[in-house]
Amino acid sequence: MYLIYDTASAGKPLTFKADISDASNWPRLMHLSWILLGEDLKPIEDHNYLISPQGFTLTEELANNIHVELDQFDKNGNDLEEVLNKLKKSSENAKYVFAHNLKLNGSILGAECYRSSMNNFLGHIESYCLM
Repeated sequence: MYLIYDTASAGKPLTFKADISDASNWPRLMHLSWILLGEDLKPIEDHNYLISPQGFTLTEELANNIHVELDQFDKNGNDLEEVLNKLKKSSENAKYVFAHNLKLNGSILGAECYRSSMNNFLGHIESYCLM
């Protein structure tokens, strides 16, 4: 199976060379979406989540950067750990992972796993960048 994901974050990292355990370097996750495709490339799962800000303040400017109204995070925001656990469950059957700008997306996601005391579960799956 194939897992394709994308993130939107609250800014850019201070440096792209930092390890994911340098959590203060990596911006916070604001949005996460993914699709799991079967071997026949037909969708099996399709997920799309706004992440409720936890441990940081979300500004109007940051919300506008990803074209979402700030109040939508209050109305439709999801708990980060719950979303990460859903992604982890989806990834258990994935043979390959794809992301646009894999280094950035993977590091943002990895830093959120680190902040949540989870292992970087996508790190062991063969991954490809779509850039």
